[in-house]
Amino acid sequence: FDRMGMRKGHDYSYLKEEKVLEVFGCQIIFRTTEDPDSVKGITAAAFFMDEAAMSPLEAFMNLQGTLRQPGYPHQGWLASTPKGRAHWLCKIFYPGKALYMPGEQRLRPDLPGARWVAMPARTRDNPFGGEALYQAMIATYGEDSPIARQELNGEFVLLEGLVYDNWNPEYHIVPVSKWPAVPKLWVAGVDFGFTNPATIIPYGLDHLKRR
Repeated sequence: FDRMGMRKGHDYSYLKEEKVLEVFGCQIIFRTTEDPDSVKGITAAAFFMDEAAMSPLEAFMNLQGTLRQPGYPHQGWLASTPKGRAHWLCKIFYPGKALYMPGEQRLRPDLPGARWVAMPARTRDNPFGGEALYQAMIATYGEDSPIARQELNGEFVLLEGLVYDNWNPEYHIVPVSKWPAVPKLWVAGVDFGFTNPATIIPYGLDHLKRR
């Protein structure tokens, strides 16, 4: 602020113990979401979450509850690298792409008057060295790999660390209540995964050899 010609104690002040910045009569409160309850009780006009994928859903929901300062168009802004289609960010901002476990409740807090806007951005679109960084990273990631699509293109790919991009929990995880019979034989295929994550696929076979 000093470089902008603003004077400490006159135009702005920072209360270090409370982690509160006051600028022209407005307060900016800094909090970590490691403890989601730390944001409760705040009355705010807006909030911003940086690297939101690293925060729990409870923190986001608590921040929504802080938007109660009268006289303002309440807004919440989030910036983050995607973390997979099963993450709460995808479930809220890209509900059509989200993956759910069988029986899991759908998540989209459609409040009256609420509007949800997603603005994806690619690394190479950054005018400040984005193309050079993109070219350097695809040499490591591979141009169309899931990790490149997530980290460089800002896409919600299947799940972080998964090898098989056709995995769908609603298809591949069958609740016990929907099994045709109690399995008589279990067979498991295992890949210990020295290069990629370890994978195990179990099958149950009943007396009619139904899988």
